[in-house]
Amino acid sequence: MMIKTWLDFRVICLSALLALAAALPVMTTSVDRRDYYLFDITLTSSSVGTTQLFWDLGRGYNENDSSRQPLRIEPAPVVYRYMMPMGEFKGLRFDPIDGVGTFNFSHAQIVDRKGRVKYKFAPSDFRARAEIASLETRGDTLQVQTTPQSRDPVMEIELKAPIRLTSDSRIWFELGWPIFLPVFLTGLLLGTPFVARALTKLITPLGAWLRARPVSAIALTAVVAVVIQCHPIIFQGRSFASPSNGGLMLYGSLPTLPGSEDYMYTNTMSSDTGALLFQHLYYPVAQREALSQGELPLWNRWSLCGEPLLGQGQSMFGDPLNFITILADGAAWAWDLRFLIVRWIFAAALGGIVWQLTRHLAASLLITATAAFIGFYTFRLVHPANFSVCVAPLILWAWTGLVHAGTSRRIAGWLAALVAANWFVMTSGTMKEAYMLMAGLNFAGVLLLFLLPITAGRRLRTLGLAALAGFGFVLLAAPGWMSFLVAWKHSMTGYDKPGAVPLPLSQVIGFFDDIFYRQTVVDEIIVAPAHNFFLLLGVLWWLVAPRLWRSDRAGLALLLAALPPFAFAFGLVPESIVVKIPFVANIIHTGNTFSCILLVIVTVLAGCGLRDALERLRTDGWGRHLGATFLLLAGLVGVYFVATRTGVKSPFFAGYAAALLLAVIALPVAARASFRLARPGLLWVAMVLGLPLLLWRHCQIGDTLFNFYAFVPALRADIHASSPGIEFVNEQRREPIRVAPWGHALYPSYNTTLRWEGLYGVDALRSREYQEFAVEFGMQRVWNWNWRNDPDAAPVIVPAHDVLNAALYVADRSDPPREYAGLTLLKQLDLDVYASPTAWPRAFFTDRLGTYDTPRDFAQQVLTGDRKPFASVQTSQSDTPDLPQEFAGRTVRAAKDYRLTANTTTFTVETTGPGVAVLTETYYAEDFQVTVNGKPAPYFRVNHAFKGVAIDSAGRHEITFAYWPQHFTAALWLCAAGAVILLIGFICVWRSAPTGGNLQPVT
Repeated sequence: MMIKTWLDFRVICLSALLALAAALPVMTTSVDRRDYYLFDITLTSSSVGTTQLFWDLGRGYNENDSSRQPLRIEPAPVVYRYMMPMGEFKGLRFDPIDGVGTFNFSHAQIVDRKGRVKYKFAPSDFRARAEIASLETRGDTLQVQTTPQSRDPVMEIELKAPIRLTSDSRIWFELGWPIFLPVFLTGLLLGTPFVARALTKLITPLGAWLRARPVSAIALTAVVAVVIQCHPIIFQGRSFASPSNGGLMLYGSLPTLPGSEDYMYTNTMSSDTGALLFQHLYYPVAQREALSQGELPLWNRWSLCGEPLLGQGQSMFGDPLNFITILADGAAWAWDLRFLIVRWIFAAALGGIVWQLTRHLAASLLITATAAFIGFYTFRLVHPANFSVCVAPLILWAWTGLVHAGTSRRIAGWLAALVAANWFVMTSGTMKEAYMLMAGLNFAGVLLLFLLPITAGRRLRTLGLAALAGFGFVLLAAPGWMSFLVAWKHSMTGYDKPGAVPLPLSQVIGFFDDIFYRQTVVDEIIVAPAHNFFLLLGVLWWLVAPRLWRSDRAGLALLLAALPPFAFAFGLVPESIVVKIPFVANIIHTGNTFSCILLVIVTVLAGCGLRDALERLRTDGWGRHLGATFLLLAGLVGVYFVATRTGVKSPFFAGYAAALLLAVIALPVAARASFRLARPGLLWVAMVLGLPLLLWRHCQIGDTLFNFYAFVPALRADIHASSPGIEFVNEQRREPIRVAPWGHALYPSYNTTLRWEGLYGVDALRSREYQEFAVEFGMQRVWNWNWRNDPDAAPVIVPAHDVLNAALYVADRSDPPREYAGLTLLKQLDLDVYASPTAWPRAFFTDRLGTYDTPRDFAQQVLTGDRKPFASVQTSQSDTPDLPQEFAGRTVRAAKDYRLTANTTTFTVETTGPGVAVLTETYYAEDFQVTVNGKPAPYFRVNHAFKGVAIDSAGRHEITFAYWPQHFTAALWLCAAGAVILLIGFICVWRSAPTGGNLQPVT
């Protein structure tokens, strides 16, 4: 009786099942490890160096398939040990040294980790292949002498048959037992009636406190969930904004910053980490510079010789959280704080939406907790799309509040929240994701308004007020969207050719864990955003319950709202139609972008399903629904495997997918049994052990064997760290010049942090003419920012850079220093610093104006000319001044008295007569206001990508080029009108008569 009191057979089975699920990924990945089989050889050497074992697994010998050891001179024979992977070996190659030496080999063999011999090799099995002078057998010892000039002597081990080193049940046991046992024992402890009752009794007062304070409960649950999900960032000095997450900054290799000691990249699973590390990381720095000068951050002079900043649509200016990074000058800790805040917003807002729709606290808290662990975070490790997706639920949260608002003041407050939420998303740092999220979630909100049971008059009034607020928002946001449209019209992008890349419908199970997507691509790289399998349970429950389709109007509205993004994400809308839809046609990555909308809507739908499941937990209503849920789950998995024709593509997938399915089945079964049998231990075991099995891969981890499947953020670094090389370059910058890189040094757009104007950048909207200029001079780093500028390109690149006012160059230190044609080495510090004596000034006057037909013709004018500044216009241009075209005998006067701000460049030139003043900053039609001696003047495109203004007389002329995008003044007036409309509308609604009693929550 005592044993029955303390032990529950169901608890034992559940604990064992979940412990097995926890151990499975480690067990199945044993074939990927290199610590079970080892190649041993006893040897003595006459020289020091490196010895290396290679193996051929069917792809030939290569450095990745090898193991090396340092070689020493030892007085007695020493056993050298080389780790080997598992697999079928076609051949073995042994390189005794990377130099010259004499060696004695004996007892060559392959053993397992416990020393058990698997294969032995005799001296006669070794064959000389390269740089071996002699092989002599003396008993069981082989003496080897390399050639006198050897650098890579090679011996091959003759195999009579392929060697098979495989995993087996013993290895699985050795790996799995250390994980299985503690998990199993934890389950037994949690499931013990005494412990379960004590835990339940302990948590009961907390439950009462939470029920009395639902908003606080959701907020606190979100805090706990985010702290767990991001614990390496909070407690271990890791960072989202670390260059070791996949970027370079000052130096061309790791450590890439002065003072950094991080020599390795984290495994990013081929995630797009560059969007933050190469671009968004530096926007707050440029914005801080503009604001400190009392200007709006409209122009980015630090990148690509100048380009729109606000007009990129991604600058994040206006996002309230962006001011954290602006004040911190883009410091990594400020970015980390922003990521933490938006993840809290995501979890809390989704929990809040479920609460407002269901008034079911348990379902709301479950959604809050599990929404912090979604596969989107594995897909977009540090991408700015984190900000867009994470704040997007605020739109739906505002709509649910608006629908339920029962008084005029509440309506006014929720309308203000709706405007603020849309503003938050629009300025969050992406274009594709942000604008589609706004469209999709506002559409979902309208469907909620129409389908939830409220009176027709109140519905129409609320819809009218929301439409008016939307109109006011569009006007208020005019500077953002209008500057983008203007910049887009005047620029080129990588998305100019319409297209669509959806996700396969047969792989829809991957939307709930991206490990399924990843089995269909090379190297299991990440493919698209995903949810988690716990939320899949809630969604499936709702889908298999016909009663909910009829009675749950909120769930039905969400389901209908999910259909359009689902159709775009999974290719139900043909590409022939997609490419005809404005803006959507240029998204290209429709599978990714529209999945982001589904993330929010489907999470709330899962909350509706969980609400229903929890309400029926104590009844017999679970039986039929639970079976149908599992049947639908089996169908999704079955369709996936049939469609992809895959069994197991990776050892990790075999264990992890099996663990997912075991846990997703065990959780609801255990919960149902716990309530039917009044045994809380089952529920405690299911929640404490089962939930982590469904969520752990979407959590950040400080260290793991599975770092290709979970994110291990890199160490935080100081992006503003100075160095002797940086200080020396700053001393040389006595007038406006640009600094250019060699190799991978000074990675785009890190120069912004240093306030060095640069030639390269990664921004989406860029000058079409500048791109053409770069193409003709082979400046591939303009469009391929990972390109190396190598010394052999200097004869063409340096003349091009001269035109672009690149007077200084930096390169990683090299001993001896490299030579670059046309450059002079100034100093060797942590950087090699060079100067170009032929660099053109930023601005100059000349009295001649040449012509050319094509960009290539202009490049030839530069490359075959005298290396002195000149001005030339394309023959297709009109409204250019009529000046002599011959360059011979031209007058050139460099500008002086420069005054540069974020949006303006002012300088003076001394002219000898009529001519043209050239400013080597990129040309954008109709976007600049130019004055000459205080009087407005027209400007034109000169030297293919830059700006010129006609000068009609001799003398001293002060010239100002000010960036002010076309229609921006009108946009500011529209913004002011929108603010007035919203303010008046808010006051009128606030002061209007009450609309009636509070709407009761939908059940």
